[in-house]
Amino acid sequence: MLRVLASLTAGLLLSAVAFAPSSAAAVSYNVTFILYHPDGSTTMNNLLTCGWHSNCANGPNGGQALDWIPADSGYTTTWKRLVGVGGPGPSTWVARMQSYYTTSPCKQIKADIFRISDWAPYGYVHQYHSGGNPNPNYSNLYASTAGAANAGVAGYILPHDQDNCYSEGDHTHQFYASGPYDLWYGKNSTQTFNTCDLCYAPYAPWSTWEYGIQFATG
Repeated sequence: MLRVLASLTAGLLLSAVAFAPSSAAAVSYNVTFILYHPDGSTTMNNLLTCGWHSNCANGPNGGQALDWIPADSGYTTTWKRLVGVGGPGPSTWVARMQSYYTTSPCKQIKADIFRISDWAPYGYVHQYHSGGNPNPNYSNLYASTAGAANAGVAGYILPHDQDNCYSEGDHTHQFYASGPYDLWYGKNSTQTFNTCDLCYAPYAPWSTWEYGIQFATG
């Protein structure tokens, strides 16, 4: 899997070089996190139900998010999946993610990412139309030169009739929001994701990514 991840992230790492600090401390280095699909499991594929959009009613031609459901509608668990690339070599603890349920502006699981050097916020992962525990759930994020996979349960897909924002059918609407200390971020805006030509085709959880995000560790 790491060979595949290295191939997927190569372009992101090259694009992000220009954003490296010119006079970083010796202990500081840049890490690129790759954000993957929120639904499905290691034994169950994800299904893309809407391409890049803000609201599917307006058409999947742009916007910041993709909609996903698991292949089995009876499976409602949502996941946080990020691969950290960069650092001194072996798997290194570089950040902490704090996830919690909130109802504003939509019912969602929000995950705030903090670097461990000073607990400054990098950015935020949102999963709209999702529910879960309102008490914060903490998870450590790791990075390595080969790519370190980080995965943890986020919450669950809400029945859309229990949601406080418009939606069509039960699904997860995941996107990244830039914070005060990320250096760079960008979407994987492939043709398939833009047009949804392969909506309802199966995607394995680690097969293709949604966002690339670069952070400095200190």
